[in-house]
Amino acid sequence: MSIKALEWAAKAPGITRLERTVLKEIANRYNEQKGRAWPSQARMARDTGYSRSSINRGLNGLEKKGLILRIASFDSYTEARTSNRYFLPQYAPDHVPARRTAIKIEQYFELDGTSQTDEWQIADNGPQNLLTPKSPSDLR
Repeated sequence: MSIKALEWAAKAPGITRLERTVLKEIANRYNEQKGRAWPSQARMARDTGYSRSSINRGLNGLEKKGLILRIASFDSYTEARTSNRYFLPQYAPDHVPARRTAIKIEQYFELDGTSQTDEWQIADNGPQNLLTPKSPSDLR
């Protein structure tokens, strides 16, 4: 939960009541350290009282206005759809960069053999050839 993101969402100009409600739902679940939120559409519908189609209509409007960036997410092991990742490109608190790049999700294996995934966010100004862990030996 981000109080700053909620305050920003409450003051966003030029949006409908539906769009503001959806934006506040995303802001309410915004993780400042990761720079994104990932509430499911079903969760947003349940919490707001709107239908999923209304939530989608609100998301589409927010995306067209540049207030959110929506990225589809998939489980790297089963390839099943998971909750979208939502970025707030116009929300820029001091310690979170305003500019975002794509997320790379890599699968790797823990020492006990269990499969895990990590999300890597590569900054535009950072090195582009970062190593990503794919096995426990890569982490050493």
